[in-house]
Amino acid sequence: MKLADLGAWMVLPAVVLTFHPVGCSAFYDCEDDATCLLQGPVEAAEGAAPSAEICGTGVDEDHDDLVDCADPDCGDFLPCVAAPVGWNGYYRIRESNYGEPPAPCSSGDQPKLYFLEPPEAHWECEACTCETICPLSRLECWIGYTACGKPGTGDAISVNESQGCTRAGAGIDAGLFASTNGTYRTVCKAAVPTQTPECKLTTSGGIKSAPTWGKQVETCRIETAPATGTQVCIWSATEKTCPGGWGEPHLSAYKNVQDTRSCSCACEAEACTGGGFMVWDWLECKSGANNGDKFVALGGDCVETTDQVDGEKFSFSVVPPNPGQCSSTATRNGEFLPQEPVTFCCK
Repeated sequence: MKLADLGAWMVLPAVVLTFHPVGCSAFYDCEDDATCLLQGPVEAAEGAAPSAEICGTGVDEDHDDLVDCADPDCGDFLPCVAAPVGWNGYYRIRESNYGEPPAPCSSGDQPKLYFLEPPEAHWECEACTCETICPLSRLECWIGYTACGKPGTGDAISVNESQGCTRAGAGIDAGLFASTNGTYRTVCKAAVPTQTPECKLTTSGGIKSAPTWGKQVETCRIETAPATGTQVCIWSATEKTCPGGWGEPHLSAYKNVQDTRSCSCACEAEACTGGGFMVWDWLECKSGANNGDKFVALGGDCVETTDQVDGEKFSFSVVPPNPGQCSSTATRNGEFLPQEPVTFCCK
């Protein structure tokens, strides 16, 4: 048969036949080097099912020009579903011990932390220590008298405890020791201080042991489709019951805390006892003469010191009183007050 004879029994449509290299479909044009270039949208072959939309990928897998939440096929995809009214969603949560380094979210970001189980036990305070400070005492001596406390020129010597060893003999007028019959008398007395003992705090009690949160909640926002069986959670910035279908678990957590806990100390001194003055028959507060030394007790009787406090050499020194026991008390102040409650509900 000749080609010209075809026209006698067959009419060919007016088409342009394009030949493609092996491996190229009718939707591609081929360049001289037999590479294939996509031309226009690819339509599914008649009778063939299109690819299903995979939600959360940012790709239009089913080629309907609608991506992820814009595609009705993703109507049940969790990140595309609005959380219940008054709630925020959706999140993955993980409980861990307070202070434990949190696990990063799948995005690589650090999770936001909330806190559980505020402490119930009281905190402990360190012990306070203090010491009693006894008030200064005073020695008074009367020259030319046989009784203490008589006024007159004989009231010549007054010694404060703070003066330490007092060399008094060299500074006293010898005329005070003379009398019409050539004799003299000296008497001394140490009065009890009118001031009360003081209690000086030496160690201020701080917080020894302060319990804190027991647990923390790590939260990561769900950005992609969760795997089957993954627990999904919502949260609300208040304490309330979970909406229907949510609530396992139901956690009450907190964003922050107002911690004003502290410890303070108070102390009270008891009375000082004993103490007084030594009256020395020599200088530099030491024994050196044959007349011996005399002790004048605080609050005691009037003591004759004629043999010591004479016109020659004598001195005075203090005998400190015994400080009373200083009692101290540590007191807890303030509180651990959780702030900004948050409710988590999961399913």
